[in-house]
Order: sequence, then structure tokens, then C-alpha cells
Amino acid sequence: MPSQLKVGPPAVNLRVPSDVHYFPTGVLLQPGATYRFVADKSEWTDAGHPSTAAGNPDPLLAQQVFSGLLRCQEANWFALIGAVGGSDSQLFPIGLGCEWTFEPISEEDEAETPPELQLFANDAIGFYWSNVGLIGVTIERIS
Repeated sequence: MPSQLKVGPPAVNLRVPSDVHYFPTGVLLQPGATYRFVADKSEWTDAGHPSTAAGNPDPLLAQQVFSGLLRCQEANWFALIGAVGGSDSQLFPIGLGCEWTFEPISEEDEAETPPELQLFANDAIGFYWSNVGLIGVTIERIS
């Protein structure tokens, strides 16, 4: 069952699969809270092309052709991405790690039930079927 993280330990440790559109973390986001994300160095693959959570800065030819379908245009192909709830309306690149503060952009984000943090590999919509592998991620609330 999703829950809110308290500041400091314990952190949440997850293995994020590369073949899902959204991976629920069980973390309910709190407005104004800052979270730290750290991905391990393991790899996942996109159609056999390996990548860490940092993603691929040099897209393959097929990826270049479908660049308009990439879900988070601000990040590399196959980078680890965070999403507020089950929507692409508020995405943020994580890569190998980052600190991020949740600032609601809609009334839905400020609803009585906080939105759940979702994670995914940055790929083209409709192409998750060719993905394999898991990336380990640690999530900690730091303020």
C-alpha cells in the first residue's frame, strides 16, 4: 500500500523494470518535499542495446526516427524518469541520481490523496515490448 516517506532513513529500495509504462513506487508525494534518487550501475536493454539509468546520449538510428515519441524529451533515451501519478503531465529526469522537489502543477496534484511517484525507462510510446532488465533505485526523502 502506498505511503508517505518521512525525512531521513529508512529509504525505499526498488528494482525498476524497463518494460513497463509506469512502475509504482509506493511513495506518496508531499507538496514541498524534496527526494533524493540514486540508481545503481546495473543495465537494462532497449532492443538489445544496453544502458545504465543515465540513458543513451547517442540514439540509435531507429531511435532518431521515432524521436518525437520519446516520453521525456529533456532526457536521454532509456534514462530513468520520474512521473507524478500515472500521467506524463509532470515528468522529471533522474538518470543515475538527482534531488527533486515536488511542486504540484494542478489541483489534482493537491488532491486529498497525494499522487504516487512512478518510475520508468525513457522510451518511445508503444515500444516497451522490446525492453529487458531491471535498474536498482534508492529513494529517500531529504526535506
